[in-house]
Amino acid sequence: MNIAFLINNMGKSELVDKILKVTDEAKSKFPIQIFYQNLVPTSANSTVLNMNAHGLCGYKGKLICCGLDQAMFAHTSKSKTENYLYLYPLSWLQTPILYDSILQSLGGYKKIFVPSEDYKNIVYNLSGLENIYVLEEFGEILNCLN
Repeated sequence: MNIAFLINNMGKSELVDKILKVTDEAKSKFPIQIFYQNLVPTSANSTVLNMNAHGLCGYKGKLICCGLDQAMFAHTSKSKTENYLYLYPLSWLQTPILYDSILQSLGGYKKIFVPSEDYKNIVYNLSGLENIYVLEEFGEILNCLN
């Protein structure tokens, strides 16, 4: 089973730290990659394969998008992946957004993970989708892919 994360790496964040921890722990179990939507940082975790997001076009496996921008990028990349989405934070709700594009993107995900019941309700009210799951501990995300 190939697993990859698609992240926005502009700046250091708590989520990126969590992803690096999960990938470091999982690398001995299966092939794992990190695709960066922007530049691959020079401080990238060298224990797993790090690539620019344009490498998705040839990737086959399970893809975990970490954010709405990444979800929309993956939706348009035409990659042959089984898509999962971790939506955190929800700051995108406070800016003008294109609801049609968001709804199209969200509809292509096998599971959508959020960090709390409140977030689940927000995403459900926005999308009407039933495949939204609360994932209180990000480190458990790999156990939820099926």
